[in-house]
Amino acid sequence: MQSKSSRIAVIDIGTNTCILLIAEKIDGKIIKLYESTEFPRLGEGVDESKEISFQALQRLIKTLKEFTNIARSYEADRIYAFATSALRDASNKKYIISQVASKTDITIKLIDGITEAKFGFYGALYDFEGAEESEQFTVLDIGGGSTENSFINDALFLCKSIDVGSVRIKEKFFKDGINDVTLTNAKEFINNKFLEINFLNIEDKKLVGIAGTVTSLSALNQGLKEFDETKVHKSILSVNDVDILFNRLSRLTDEEILNLGSYMKGRNDIITSGALILLEFMKYFNFDEIIVSTKGVRYGVFLFLSK
Repeated sequence: MQSKSSRIAVIDIGTNTCILLIAEKIDGKIIKLYESTEFPRLGEGVDESKEISFQALQRLIKTLKEFTNIARSYEADRIYAFATSALRDASNKKYIISQVASKTDITIKLIDGITEAKFGFYGALYDFEGAEESEQFTVLDIGGGSTENSFINDALFLCKSIDVGSVRIKEKFFKDGINDVTLTNAKEFINNKFLEINFLNIEDKKLVGIAGTVTSLSALNQGLKEFDETKVHKSILSVNDVDILFNRLSRLTDEEILNLGSYMKGRNDIITSGALILLEFMKYFNFDEIIVSTKGVRYGVFLFLSK
């Protein structure tokens, strides 16, 4: 007889994206029924203003209403929504959560950077061969507002979250485009943030990347016009690949980047910043390559909820 979990809708509310995953677990395996990504960019301007704007709130509410209707159409037994960096940083987070609850009947769970990293780690690796020996991996999650790195040493889970993300770097340094000065300043800022985690002993591990920056770069590296999870999941990007992709993207306009592939919609103006963070991380910690996972935090949350 099959062992089957309840059907759960997980909503991941990030700085740039809002992702809906509807899944159930059968005999220990996650069966994805539906997945969709929207781009309300909740964290727009948060790095400077420290507040979620009214416009961003309205975009989020619209997205959550749509996701709720989809979850109900799939007869989900539970809807679980969680938020990360943008809402963590916002001084008006309590107001945003209350407004969302009153308008959508969804209560957002605000998770800290460590919890986010833990969910990301186990979600990224759940279908990787050798994941039971997960000490061989370290997981990198480049988000819109923050970046998490997580791994296991001597059976102890370790992670660090730093305030470096693709939206944050775009707004802080590249609002008016990339030039030698802004690029130098951005690199200095990013590498100074890496000083906060330079004690991490990760150089001998296999680097796995999750979230939109690495998945989009993999699709672009393969010349895809449409995102194909079967080709992106577990693909490999070398540091040289990332370097070439960054330099290519840095010479293009936002509109030109949008035309590279349908998966650039909603991230065409921040993918270059994300690529820079990835490139600097790989160089700083001496990684020759990164394995791409299309799973991540939402899958880790689902695994936790379906226990």
